[in-house]
Amino acid sequence: CVIPASSRSTISPFPRVVNMMRYLEVTVLAALPLQAILLARCAELMGLSPVRDFPCLRAICSAGEPLSPQRRRLIQEIWNVPVFDNYGMTEIGAAALDCAYGRLHLVLSDFVFELLEDDGETPVRSGNIGCLVVSTLKRRATPLVRYWTGDRVRVVPELCPCGAQYRLEVRGRQEDCLQVAGRLFDLWDLEEMIQHVPGKCLWVVGPLEPLGLHFVVESTELGYETKSKEALTTLGGQDRIPIKISLVPWNLAARLSR
Repeated sequence: CVIPASSRSTISPFPRVVNMMRYLEVTVLAALPLQAILLARCAELMGLSPVRDFPCLRAICSAGEPLSPQRRRLIQEIWNVPVFDNYGMTEIGAAALDCAYGRLHLVLSDFVFELLEDDGETPVRSGNIGCLVVSTLKRRATPLVRYWTGDRVRVVPELCPCGAQYRLEVRGRQEDCLQVAGRLFDLWDLEEMIQHVPGKCLWVVGPLEPLGLHFVVESTELGYETKSKEALTTLGGQDRIPIKISLVPWNLAARLSR
């Protein structure tokens, strides 16, 4: 049985979805990456273990949000099943799919892909991040020519065991990036900046005056008190961005329900 959490959870509370997963013996969960994390959190608040109490679950299919390597690992650790990602949108359909080795590959037979700079004209050099522009080849009813997706992506030349020669990194919507000190930081950048935090779960980030970033990170390895620390990081060259990381303990109710 396959249950798409992205549609069910809009009309049902998370506890109902968790109960449905157990009752229907769901084998594949289709969800946004964040929804997969929240469903696991909800199960734990209900006194359930995502690993032990969902024995039929074999895989999670994610879509609708960027899936960074750190977030993929977190979901796989929480549920103890492989996570397969796919990229697409209503206008064009599925444009990239994970292979059996968990790497995202473009559907080159159905689309023409371009990576352009913000000016919408200058091609991006191979291996660099750019804005994805898509032209469809097989959509007869709704053909699109040079459709500006608004997504920041990187096409990495990399030979995969499945035979594909390129791997796609979907780094997020350009409008969702944070701009600090004249630089754009996407989800992949932000996840990388806090990947060293022990027991990292959910987190939020905002600007730190005058030109920095302030993370509030939920950690499963903290006690009940709030801790914080400050650090400096260097990304992509010589720019040093001040970062404040405030660690907060994981939900007490979730701890007591284990």
